Amino acid sequence: GTSGSSREKSTRKGNQSKRGGRDFRDKTEEEPPKPAEDVKPLEQSANRWVPRSRQSKKETKVAEDGTEILEPEDVERKVKSLLNKLTLEMFAQITDDMLKIAFQSKWEKDAVTLRSIVSLTFAKACDEPYWSEMYAKFCAKMCTSIPAEVVDESITINDGHPSGGDLARRILITTCQTEYEKGWVDKLPTNEDGSPLEPEMMSDEYYAMAAAKRRGLGLVKFIGHLYNLNMLNDQVIFVCLRDQCKNTVDPSEDSLENLVQLVKTVGPKLDADERKRAILKIVFDKIDEILKNVKLSSRIMFMLMDLQDLRKSKWISTKADAGPKTIEEIHRDAEIKRMEDQRASNEKKQRRINEGRSNSSRGGS
Repeated sequence: GTSGSSREKSTRKGNQSKRGGRDFRDKTEEEPPKPAEDVKPLEQSANRWVPRSRQSKKETKVAEDGTEILEPEDVERKVKSLLNKLTLEMFAQITDDMLKIAFQSKWEKDAVTLRSIVSLTFAKACDEPYWSEMYAKFCAKMCTSIPAEVVDESITINDGHPSGGDLARRILITTCQTEYEKGWVDKLPTNEDGSPLEPEMMSDEYYAMAAAKRRGLGLVKFIGHLYNLNMLNDQVIFVCLRDQCKNTVDPSEDSLENLVQLVKTVGPKLDADERKRAILKIVFDKIDEILKNVKLSSRIMFMLMDLQDLRKSKWISTKADAGPKTIEEIHRDAEIKRMEDQRASNEKKQRRINEGRSNSSRGGS
């Protein structure tokens, strides 16, 4: 009887819930109001985004030797992916993969694929200054690897067209020159006292200017590394150095920051040659003049003074800013640090033991 009554109760509750549910649906299941005017059904635009898996397969183009010819958008996608994976350990393999893509310019009249790869590498180098030396090395490898069959018929020099490595180098230098001459935003907005803005005060415009400044510094560093790899001649670097330190009355801090970055990158090479050392002396004389006569922020002032100290120490930096490391180097440095920390800890323990013995012996006497 007890179990029966409980079942009845549960059934009753179930019926109540059903009734409640029906009542609720009755209130909500009214016909929605008809729109005041006929609504045009959605149209699919011709250039809408479609997942690659659902895209209709394009006809594959094949070169005379049987290799597949990639479309420009496929070149961009693959090269961007490879650049993102590029590390010092994987340098040989990934740069070889990019060069294979560049070689399809053998079947083009305007070397559009080679141009695309140079442009993407240049943008990456400017956006990631820490890795700019690695990207410069790839450009140097490209200039020694592109076959002579790669020609740009839109350019004529000495009654012919640039080809192979000379063409790759020409495209790279033109890109650097164009971006350098274009310049970048000189000064980020600050508070009245010159201190950086708080994050909540930073607008989209501020972030765009900050990105432009980062790319400007990246460009200068990349140019320096290209010069160190003999991809650019002395005159190019002399012009860049002159540009960044010609104003000794009221120079912009960004131009001084660019100067420091460039001198740190190319200074050792310039100092190793007597004629080039004379150019470097002019630059450091200008820096002396600026430090004596111009009111600078502490950050820039110490940056210039550190640069002077770096040259005095024969370009051997005591600061850990030697550029990117391989995974093996990172592990080795971590192990050295661990051993140094362990040794320091052991010495500390030993001092405590010695102090304890000393105190106990004094207490006993």
